[in-house]
Amino acid sequence: MTDAVLTLNAGSSSLKFALFARRDTGVTELFHGQIEGVQSAPHMIARDAAGVILTEQRWAPDSGMNHEAFLAPLLAFVEAHRGGRP
Repeated sequence: MTDAVLTLNAGSSSLKFALFARRDTGVTELFHGQIEGVQSAPHMIARDAAGVILTEQRWAPDSGMNHEAFLAPLLAFVEAHRGGRP
């Protein structure tokens, strides 16, 4: 894949994301998901374009992580899955 666009939508207690790839045939979604319960009981789930779960992860309720802290695990996931592979 040569071109990709990562979209992020930060809400008050969630971080939604989606990765799209630009190919000769157009733009296709590779995956989407969210980290919900930021600052309370964080939980990340990501699904491919067909809705199949690619990952699900939970952090301790007292982790003290904020939106910014979740960028590192999110970007690591994106890097591992940006080619559309599980």
